[in-house]
Amino acid sequence: MTEGKATPVNYLNEQILEEICHEMARRLFEHEEPMGFYEDHDQAKVDSCLNLPKQAAFGQELYPTIFKKAAITFYAFNRNHAFGNGNKRLSVMAFTVFLYINDKVLTIGTAELRDKALWLAQTDKPVGEVVDELAIWAEKNSVPVSE
Repeated sequence: MTEGKATPVNYLNEQILEEICHEMARRLFEHEEPMGFYEDHDQAKVDSCLNLPKQAAFGQELYPTIFKKAAITFYAFNRNHAFGNGNKRLSVMAFTVFLYINDKVLTIGTAELRDKALWLAQTDKPVGEVVDELAIWAEKNSVPVSE
């Protein structure tokens, strides 16, 4: 019996965050409050948000699936307030782009994503429970890019 190779994970980096996620959030939600400039951010918080999906403890990934990695990305950018303005909007785009660069596309509309971002900003559930819930929701509402 042979084990299959794990598909490598594509992670967001600061260039993707600035040039794709921030720009998409600015354009998609331009009818709402202005996003502000990308440069208006706390670098330590951005780094933390970008590195959370990669974390491991005792040799075990804390977020072992693409959907859990996407979920913690969504959570982190939404709740850590790395930017002066537009954190929820940026979190939507970071979540969406993370899934896309890992061959997943969401099958839901902007309104449902906005509602989920608003819920995420207000929930008082523990982070582990939120990540599990978001991962299940993301998996249920996505398909491979090739479809």
